[in-house]
Amino acid sequence: MERTFRLLFNLHTGEWKKAALFAPLALLWSIGGYGIFVLSEGLFLEQVGADSLPYAYFIIAVAMCLLSTLLIVALNRAPIRWLLFGLIGFWMVVNCFFLLSYSAFSSSTLFWFIFKIGGWITPISIYIVYWAFADLYFDLQDAKRFFCLFNAVTFLGDSIGGGLITFLIDAIGMQGLLTLFTCCLGGSLPLIVIISRKVKPVLEEHSESVDSTSSITFKGLIQKIFSSRFTLYLIVFYFLMQCLAIVTEFSYMHTIENALSYKGEYALSKFIGQCGMWISLANMVLGLFFYSRLVRGMGVNRIVAVAPSFFLFIFTLWFFTDALPIAVFGIVAREGMVYSFDDNNLNLLMTGVPTKIKNQVRITVESFIEPLGMLFGALLLAYFQSQRIYLGLILGSIALCAALLLQAQYSRAIFNNLMASALRFEKKAADWLRALNRKDQKQTKAMLISKLKHGDEKQQLLAYEYLLRFDDQSILPHLLNYVDRLSLRGKLRAIELLRRSPWAKEIAGERLERWQRSFPHPSLREAIHFFLAEQGRLQPKKVAKDLDSPELGLRGAAILALSKSPANRELIEAKLDQLIQSSQEEEVLIGLKVLAASPELDGAHLLPQLMHRLGSTLCHKTRARILTILEHSANVDSIRPLILATTHLRASERRRVQQLIASMGKGALSALLEITLDSTISDRCRLLAGKILGQIDSATLQKELKSLIEKETKRAYFYYYHALEIPKHYPTCDLKILSQALLTSHDRLLDFLVQILGVVGSIEEGEILAHTLSSQNKKIQAQAFETFEKKCDPQLLTVLKPLLFPDHSNSKIEHYLRLGGVPKSLPQLLEIMRSSPSKGNQLIAEGIQLQLGYSRSAQ
Repeated sequence: MERTFRLLFNLHTGEWKKAALFAPLALLWSIGGYGIFVLSEGLFLEQVGADSLPYAYFIIAVAMCLLSTLLIVALNRAPIRWLLFGLIGFWMVVNCFFLLSYSAFSSSTLFWFIFKIGGWITPISIYIVYWAFADLYFDLQDAKRFFCLFNAVTFLGDSIGGGLITFLIDAIGMQGLLTLFTCCLGGSLPLIVIISRKVKPVLEEHSESVDSTSSITFKGLIQKIFSSRFTLYLIVFYFLMQCLAIVTEFSYMHTIENALSYKGEYALSKFIGQCGMWISLANMVLGLFFYSRLVRGMGVNRIVAVAPSFFLFIFTLWFFTDALPIAVFGIVAREGMVYSFDDNNLNLLMTGVPTKIKNQVRITVESFIEPLGMLFGALLLAYFQSQRIYLGLILGSIALCAALLLQAQYSRAIFNNLMASALRFEKKAADWLRALNRKDQKQTKAMLISKLKHGDEKQQLLAYEYLLRFDDQSILPHLLNYVDRLSLRGKLRAIELLRRSPWAKEIAGERLERWQRSFPHPSLREAIHFFLAEQGRLQPKKVAKDLDSPELGLRGAAILALSKSPANRELIEAKLDQLIQSSQEEEVLIGLKVLAASPELDGAHLLPQLMHRLGSTLCHKTRARILTILEHSANVDSIRPLILATTHLRASERRRVQQLIASMGKGALSALLEITLDSTISDRCRLLAGKILGQIDSATLQKELKSLIEKETKRAYFYYYHALEIPKHYPTCDLKILSQALLTSHDRLLDFLVQILGVVGSIEEGEILAHTLSSQNKKIQAQAFETFEKKCDPQLLTVLKPLLFPDHSNSKIEHYLRLGGVPKSLPQLLEIMRSSPSKGNQLIAEGIQLQLGYSRSAQ
């Protein structure tokens, strides 16, 4: 039974319990809320008339804008669960007021205006907060399945509410129905409490608990909205759709009133209730059985254009004739398309809105922007009632264009949220400073100057470095004067920063000499000599004696100064080779510093030695200087050893290698493709080669991509299968380390595949995507899945989907066997591990072989 339930409603194992709590909550409040809405619509039409609808729309729009402000303020102060509880309780009190005042004021037009306004706002306001509440407990991938189910349940509630009006209004009247609907609202309150206690929330990356509030000022909210193009398009689209919905509703109300007004009391209410009932049932069927599958097949971004297209079709029919069947189609568009597609889409599209303002934007759209759309639509109708069909055609066309713009921005918006939640260690200080606006730059500069004056020396040097990166020459005199206040270590650091600054040539030699005289220390003298030698301001004759100096800094400065002239070039190069080939790390560092600072010196004959040292040294300064040298001397023949040397480099160093090889152009393609396809090489090296290949010519990588993906996915399944199954077949052996090594290899391969596909799919930050796909935060992981689905080629996604998006671990095991994978015995597996490009796998395999007494012949 459970399996049938899951298959029918597109749920996974164990999820039906969660659905069984949220679905009744949606059902009860929707019966009450929508029942009140339909009742107020029908009775207003009967008691007041369709001609007064624009005035009602105007008042509703103003009331919704006020409500929006209150809800946004409330979000900053109260948890969403209590906000939903309090809101439903408030509308129950309002309905009790209508019940008590009905007898005395039912003959007043004002009463019906107030009743229509309350009836309209009740379901909309609860709907908004309900989905914000539900969003706390589901990530994007789960929401694609659950939210359409819950929306279908709300349609069932709408249908029941409309059906109760159709069948019971004659028997129990308006007061009896209003009492029934108020009781339904009250029945939803205990479920909110139960969900809050029983269901574990899926928190946002910045949230610490389900009771966390979204503290953001109104000004900050506006700034965030305008900084996100996707959010702006989203707001414009729903504004236009609400205008279109109001024009549609006014049009079909006029048609229905003309066709049915002569049929007696409650005729209009019954007809609207009956239409609402059947349309809601259709919406329910669509939501239960089709919407989630449509979203999975078409994608959220494509399905957003369905509703405006349908509205455009209805007004095209209306253009030729005004008939009751077309009015029914209008009701289908207004009550069906808007709720079954637009509202479902909004719940999913909200994941593209910046995370910090997601709930505020949801409330802004549904209780501020849409009311403004209603207000604008009411104003248009007040002046152009007779041209309402033309209004519908124009608004439908504009809304369709807005949907296409929204569609184009969706994937990028999802990925921007991923990048916003990631720490960007690869960004340089200059990149962060350039991203600041003028006001923030001014404030940052003032803060750094304050630290320079009043902080400790560590803070002062950090401020000194960042002030130099501002590229503001007016600061330079202050920074030069400040050097006198620093300790020896601080002076050396400041001189090094000044040496690498854009204004190194503008610093007068007299100032440098004054620093040396005021603080006569050998280290300071060496730093100043090197500074001047690099600028060509150190006379070779004066420093020739330093070529054999025991002070390495003076020796390096002398070599650098003499390298500026062609005389004695052989002697200089011999002295330099002596430093670089030394076994002493300090001498190597000085030699590399000289070679990196002097383009006149030829280090081509040292390339093999530099490559070897790059991959073996633990000193990051040595690696940095070698990379600086290679930027001037590396060639196509050095691509393979250079990439192989990057196995243990830092991420920033690998990016330098990437830029270095990419600058070689298409001459590097052959070597890069060979490395990318070679599975005997470390995955990290292959990934680097693939990134550079995609940067130079992604078409070359694209041609080989399918065979590469198929081959590597089989390897990933191999690792995963044996990580889980081998320990089961050898229960007496302790194979935890082996199992962990296999899972690590599996994860490395996934990372390789995702980032390679990111290169081909033009995803700029493939590392972030790969990292967030395995994030422990379900919200972030779901956004990563969505980005990957949108960017990945559908055929390749079919191959990778069982690997990246398994329902449970057994699916990977079963998939390995379905692909023809052959289970290996422990001796066979260990031999495969011994030939792995991973040194860790090799060591683990050899250790287990020795421990268990296996040999190669044991296979």
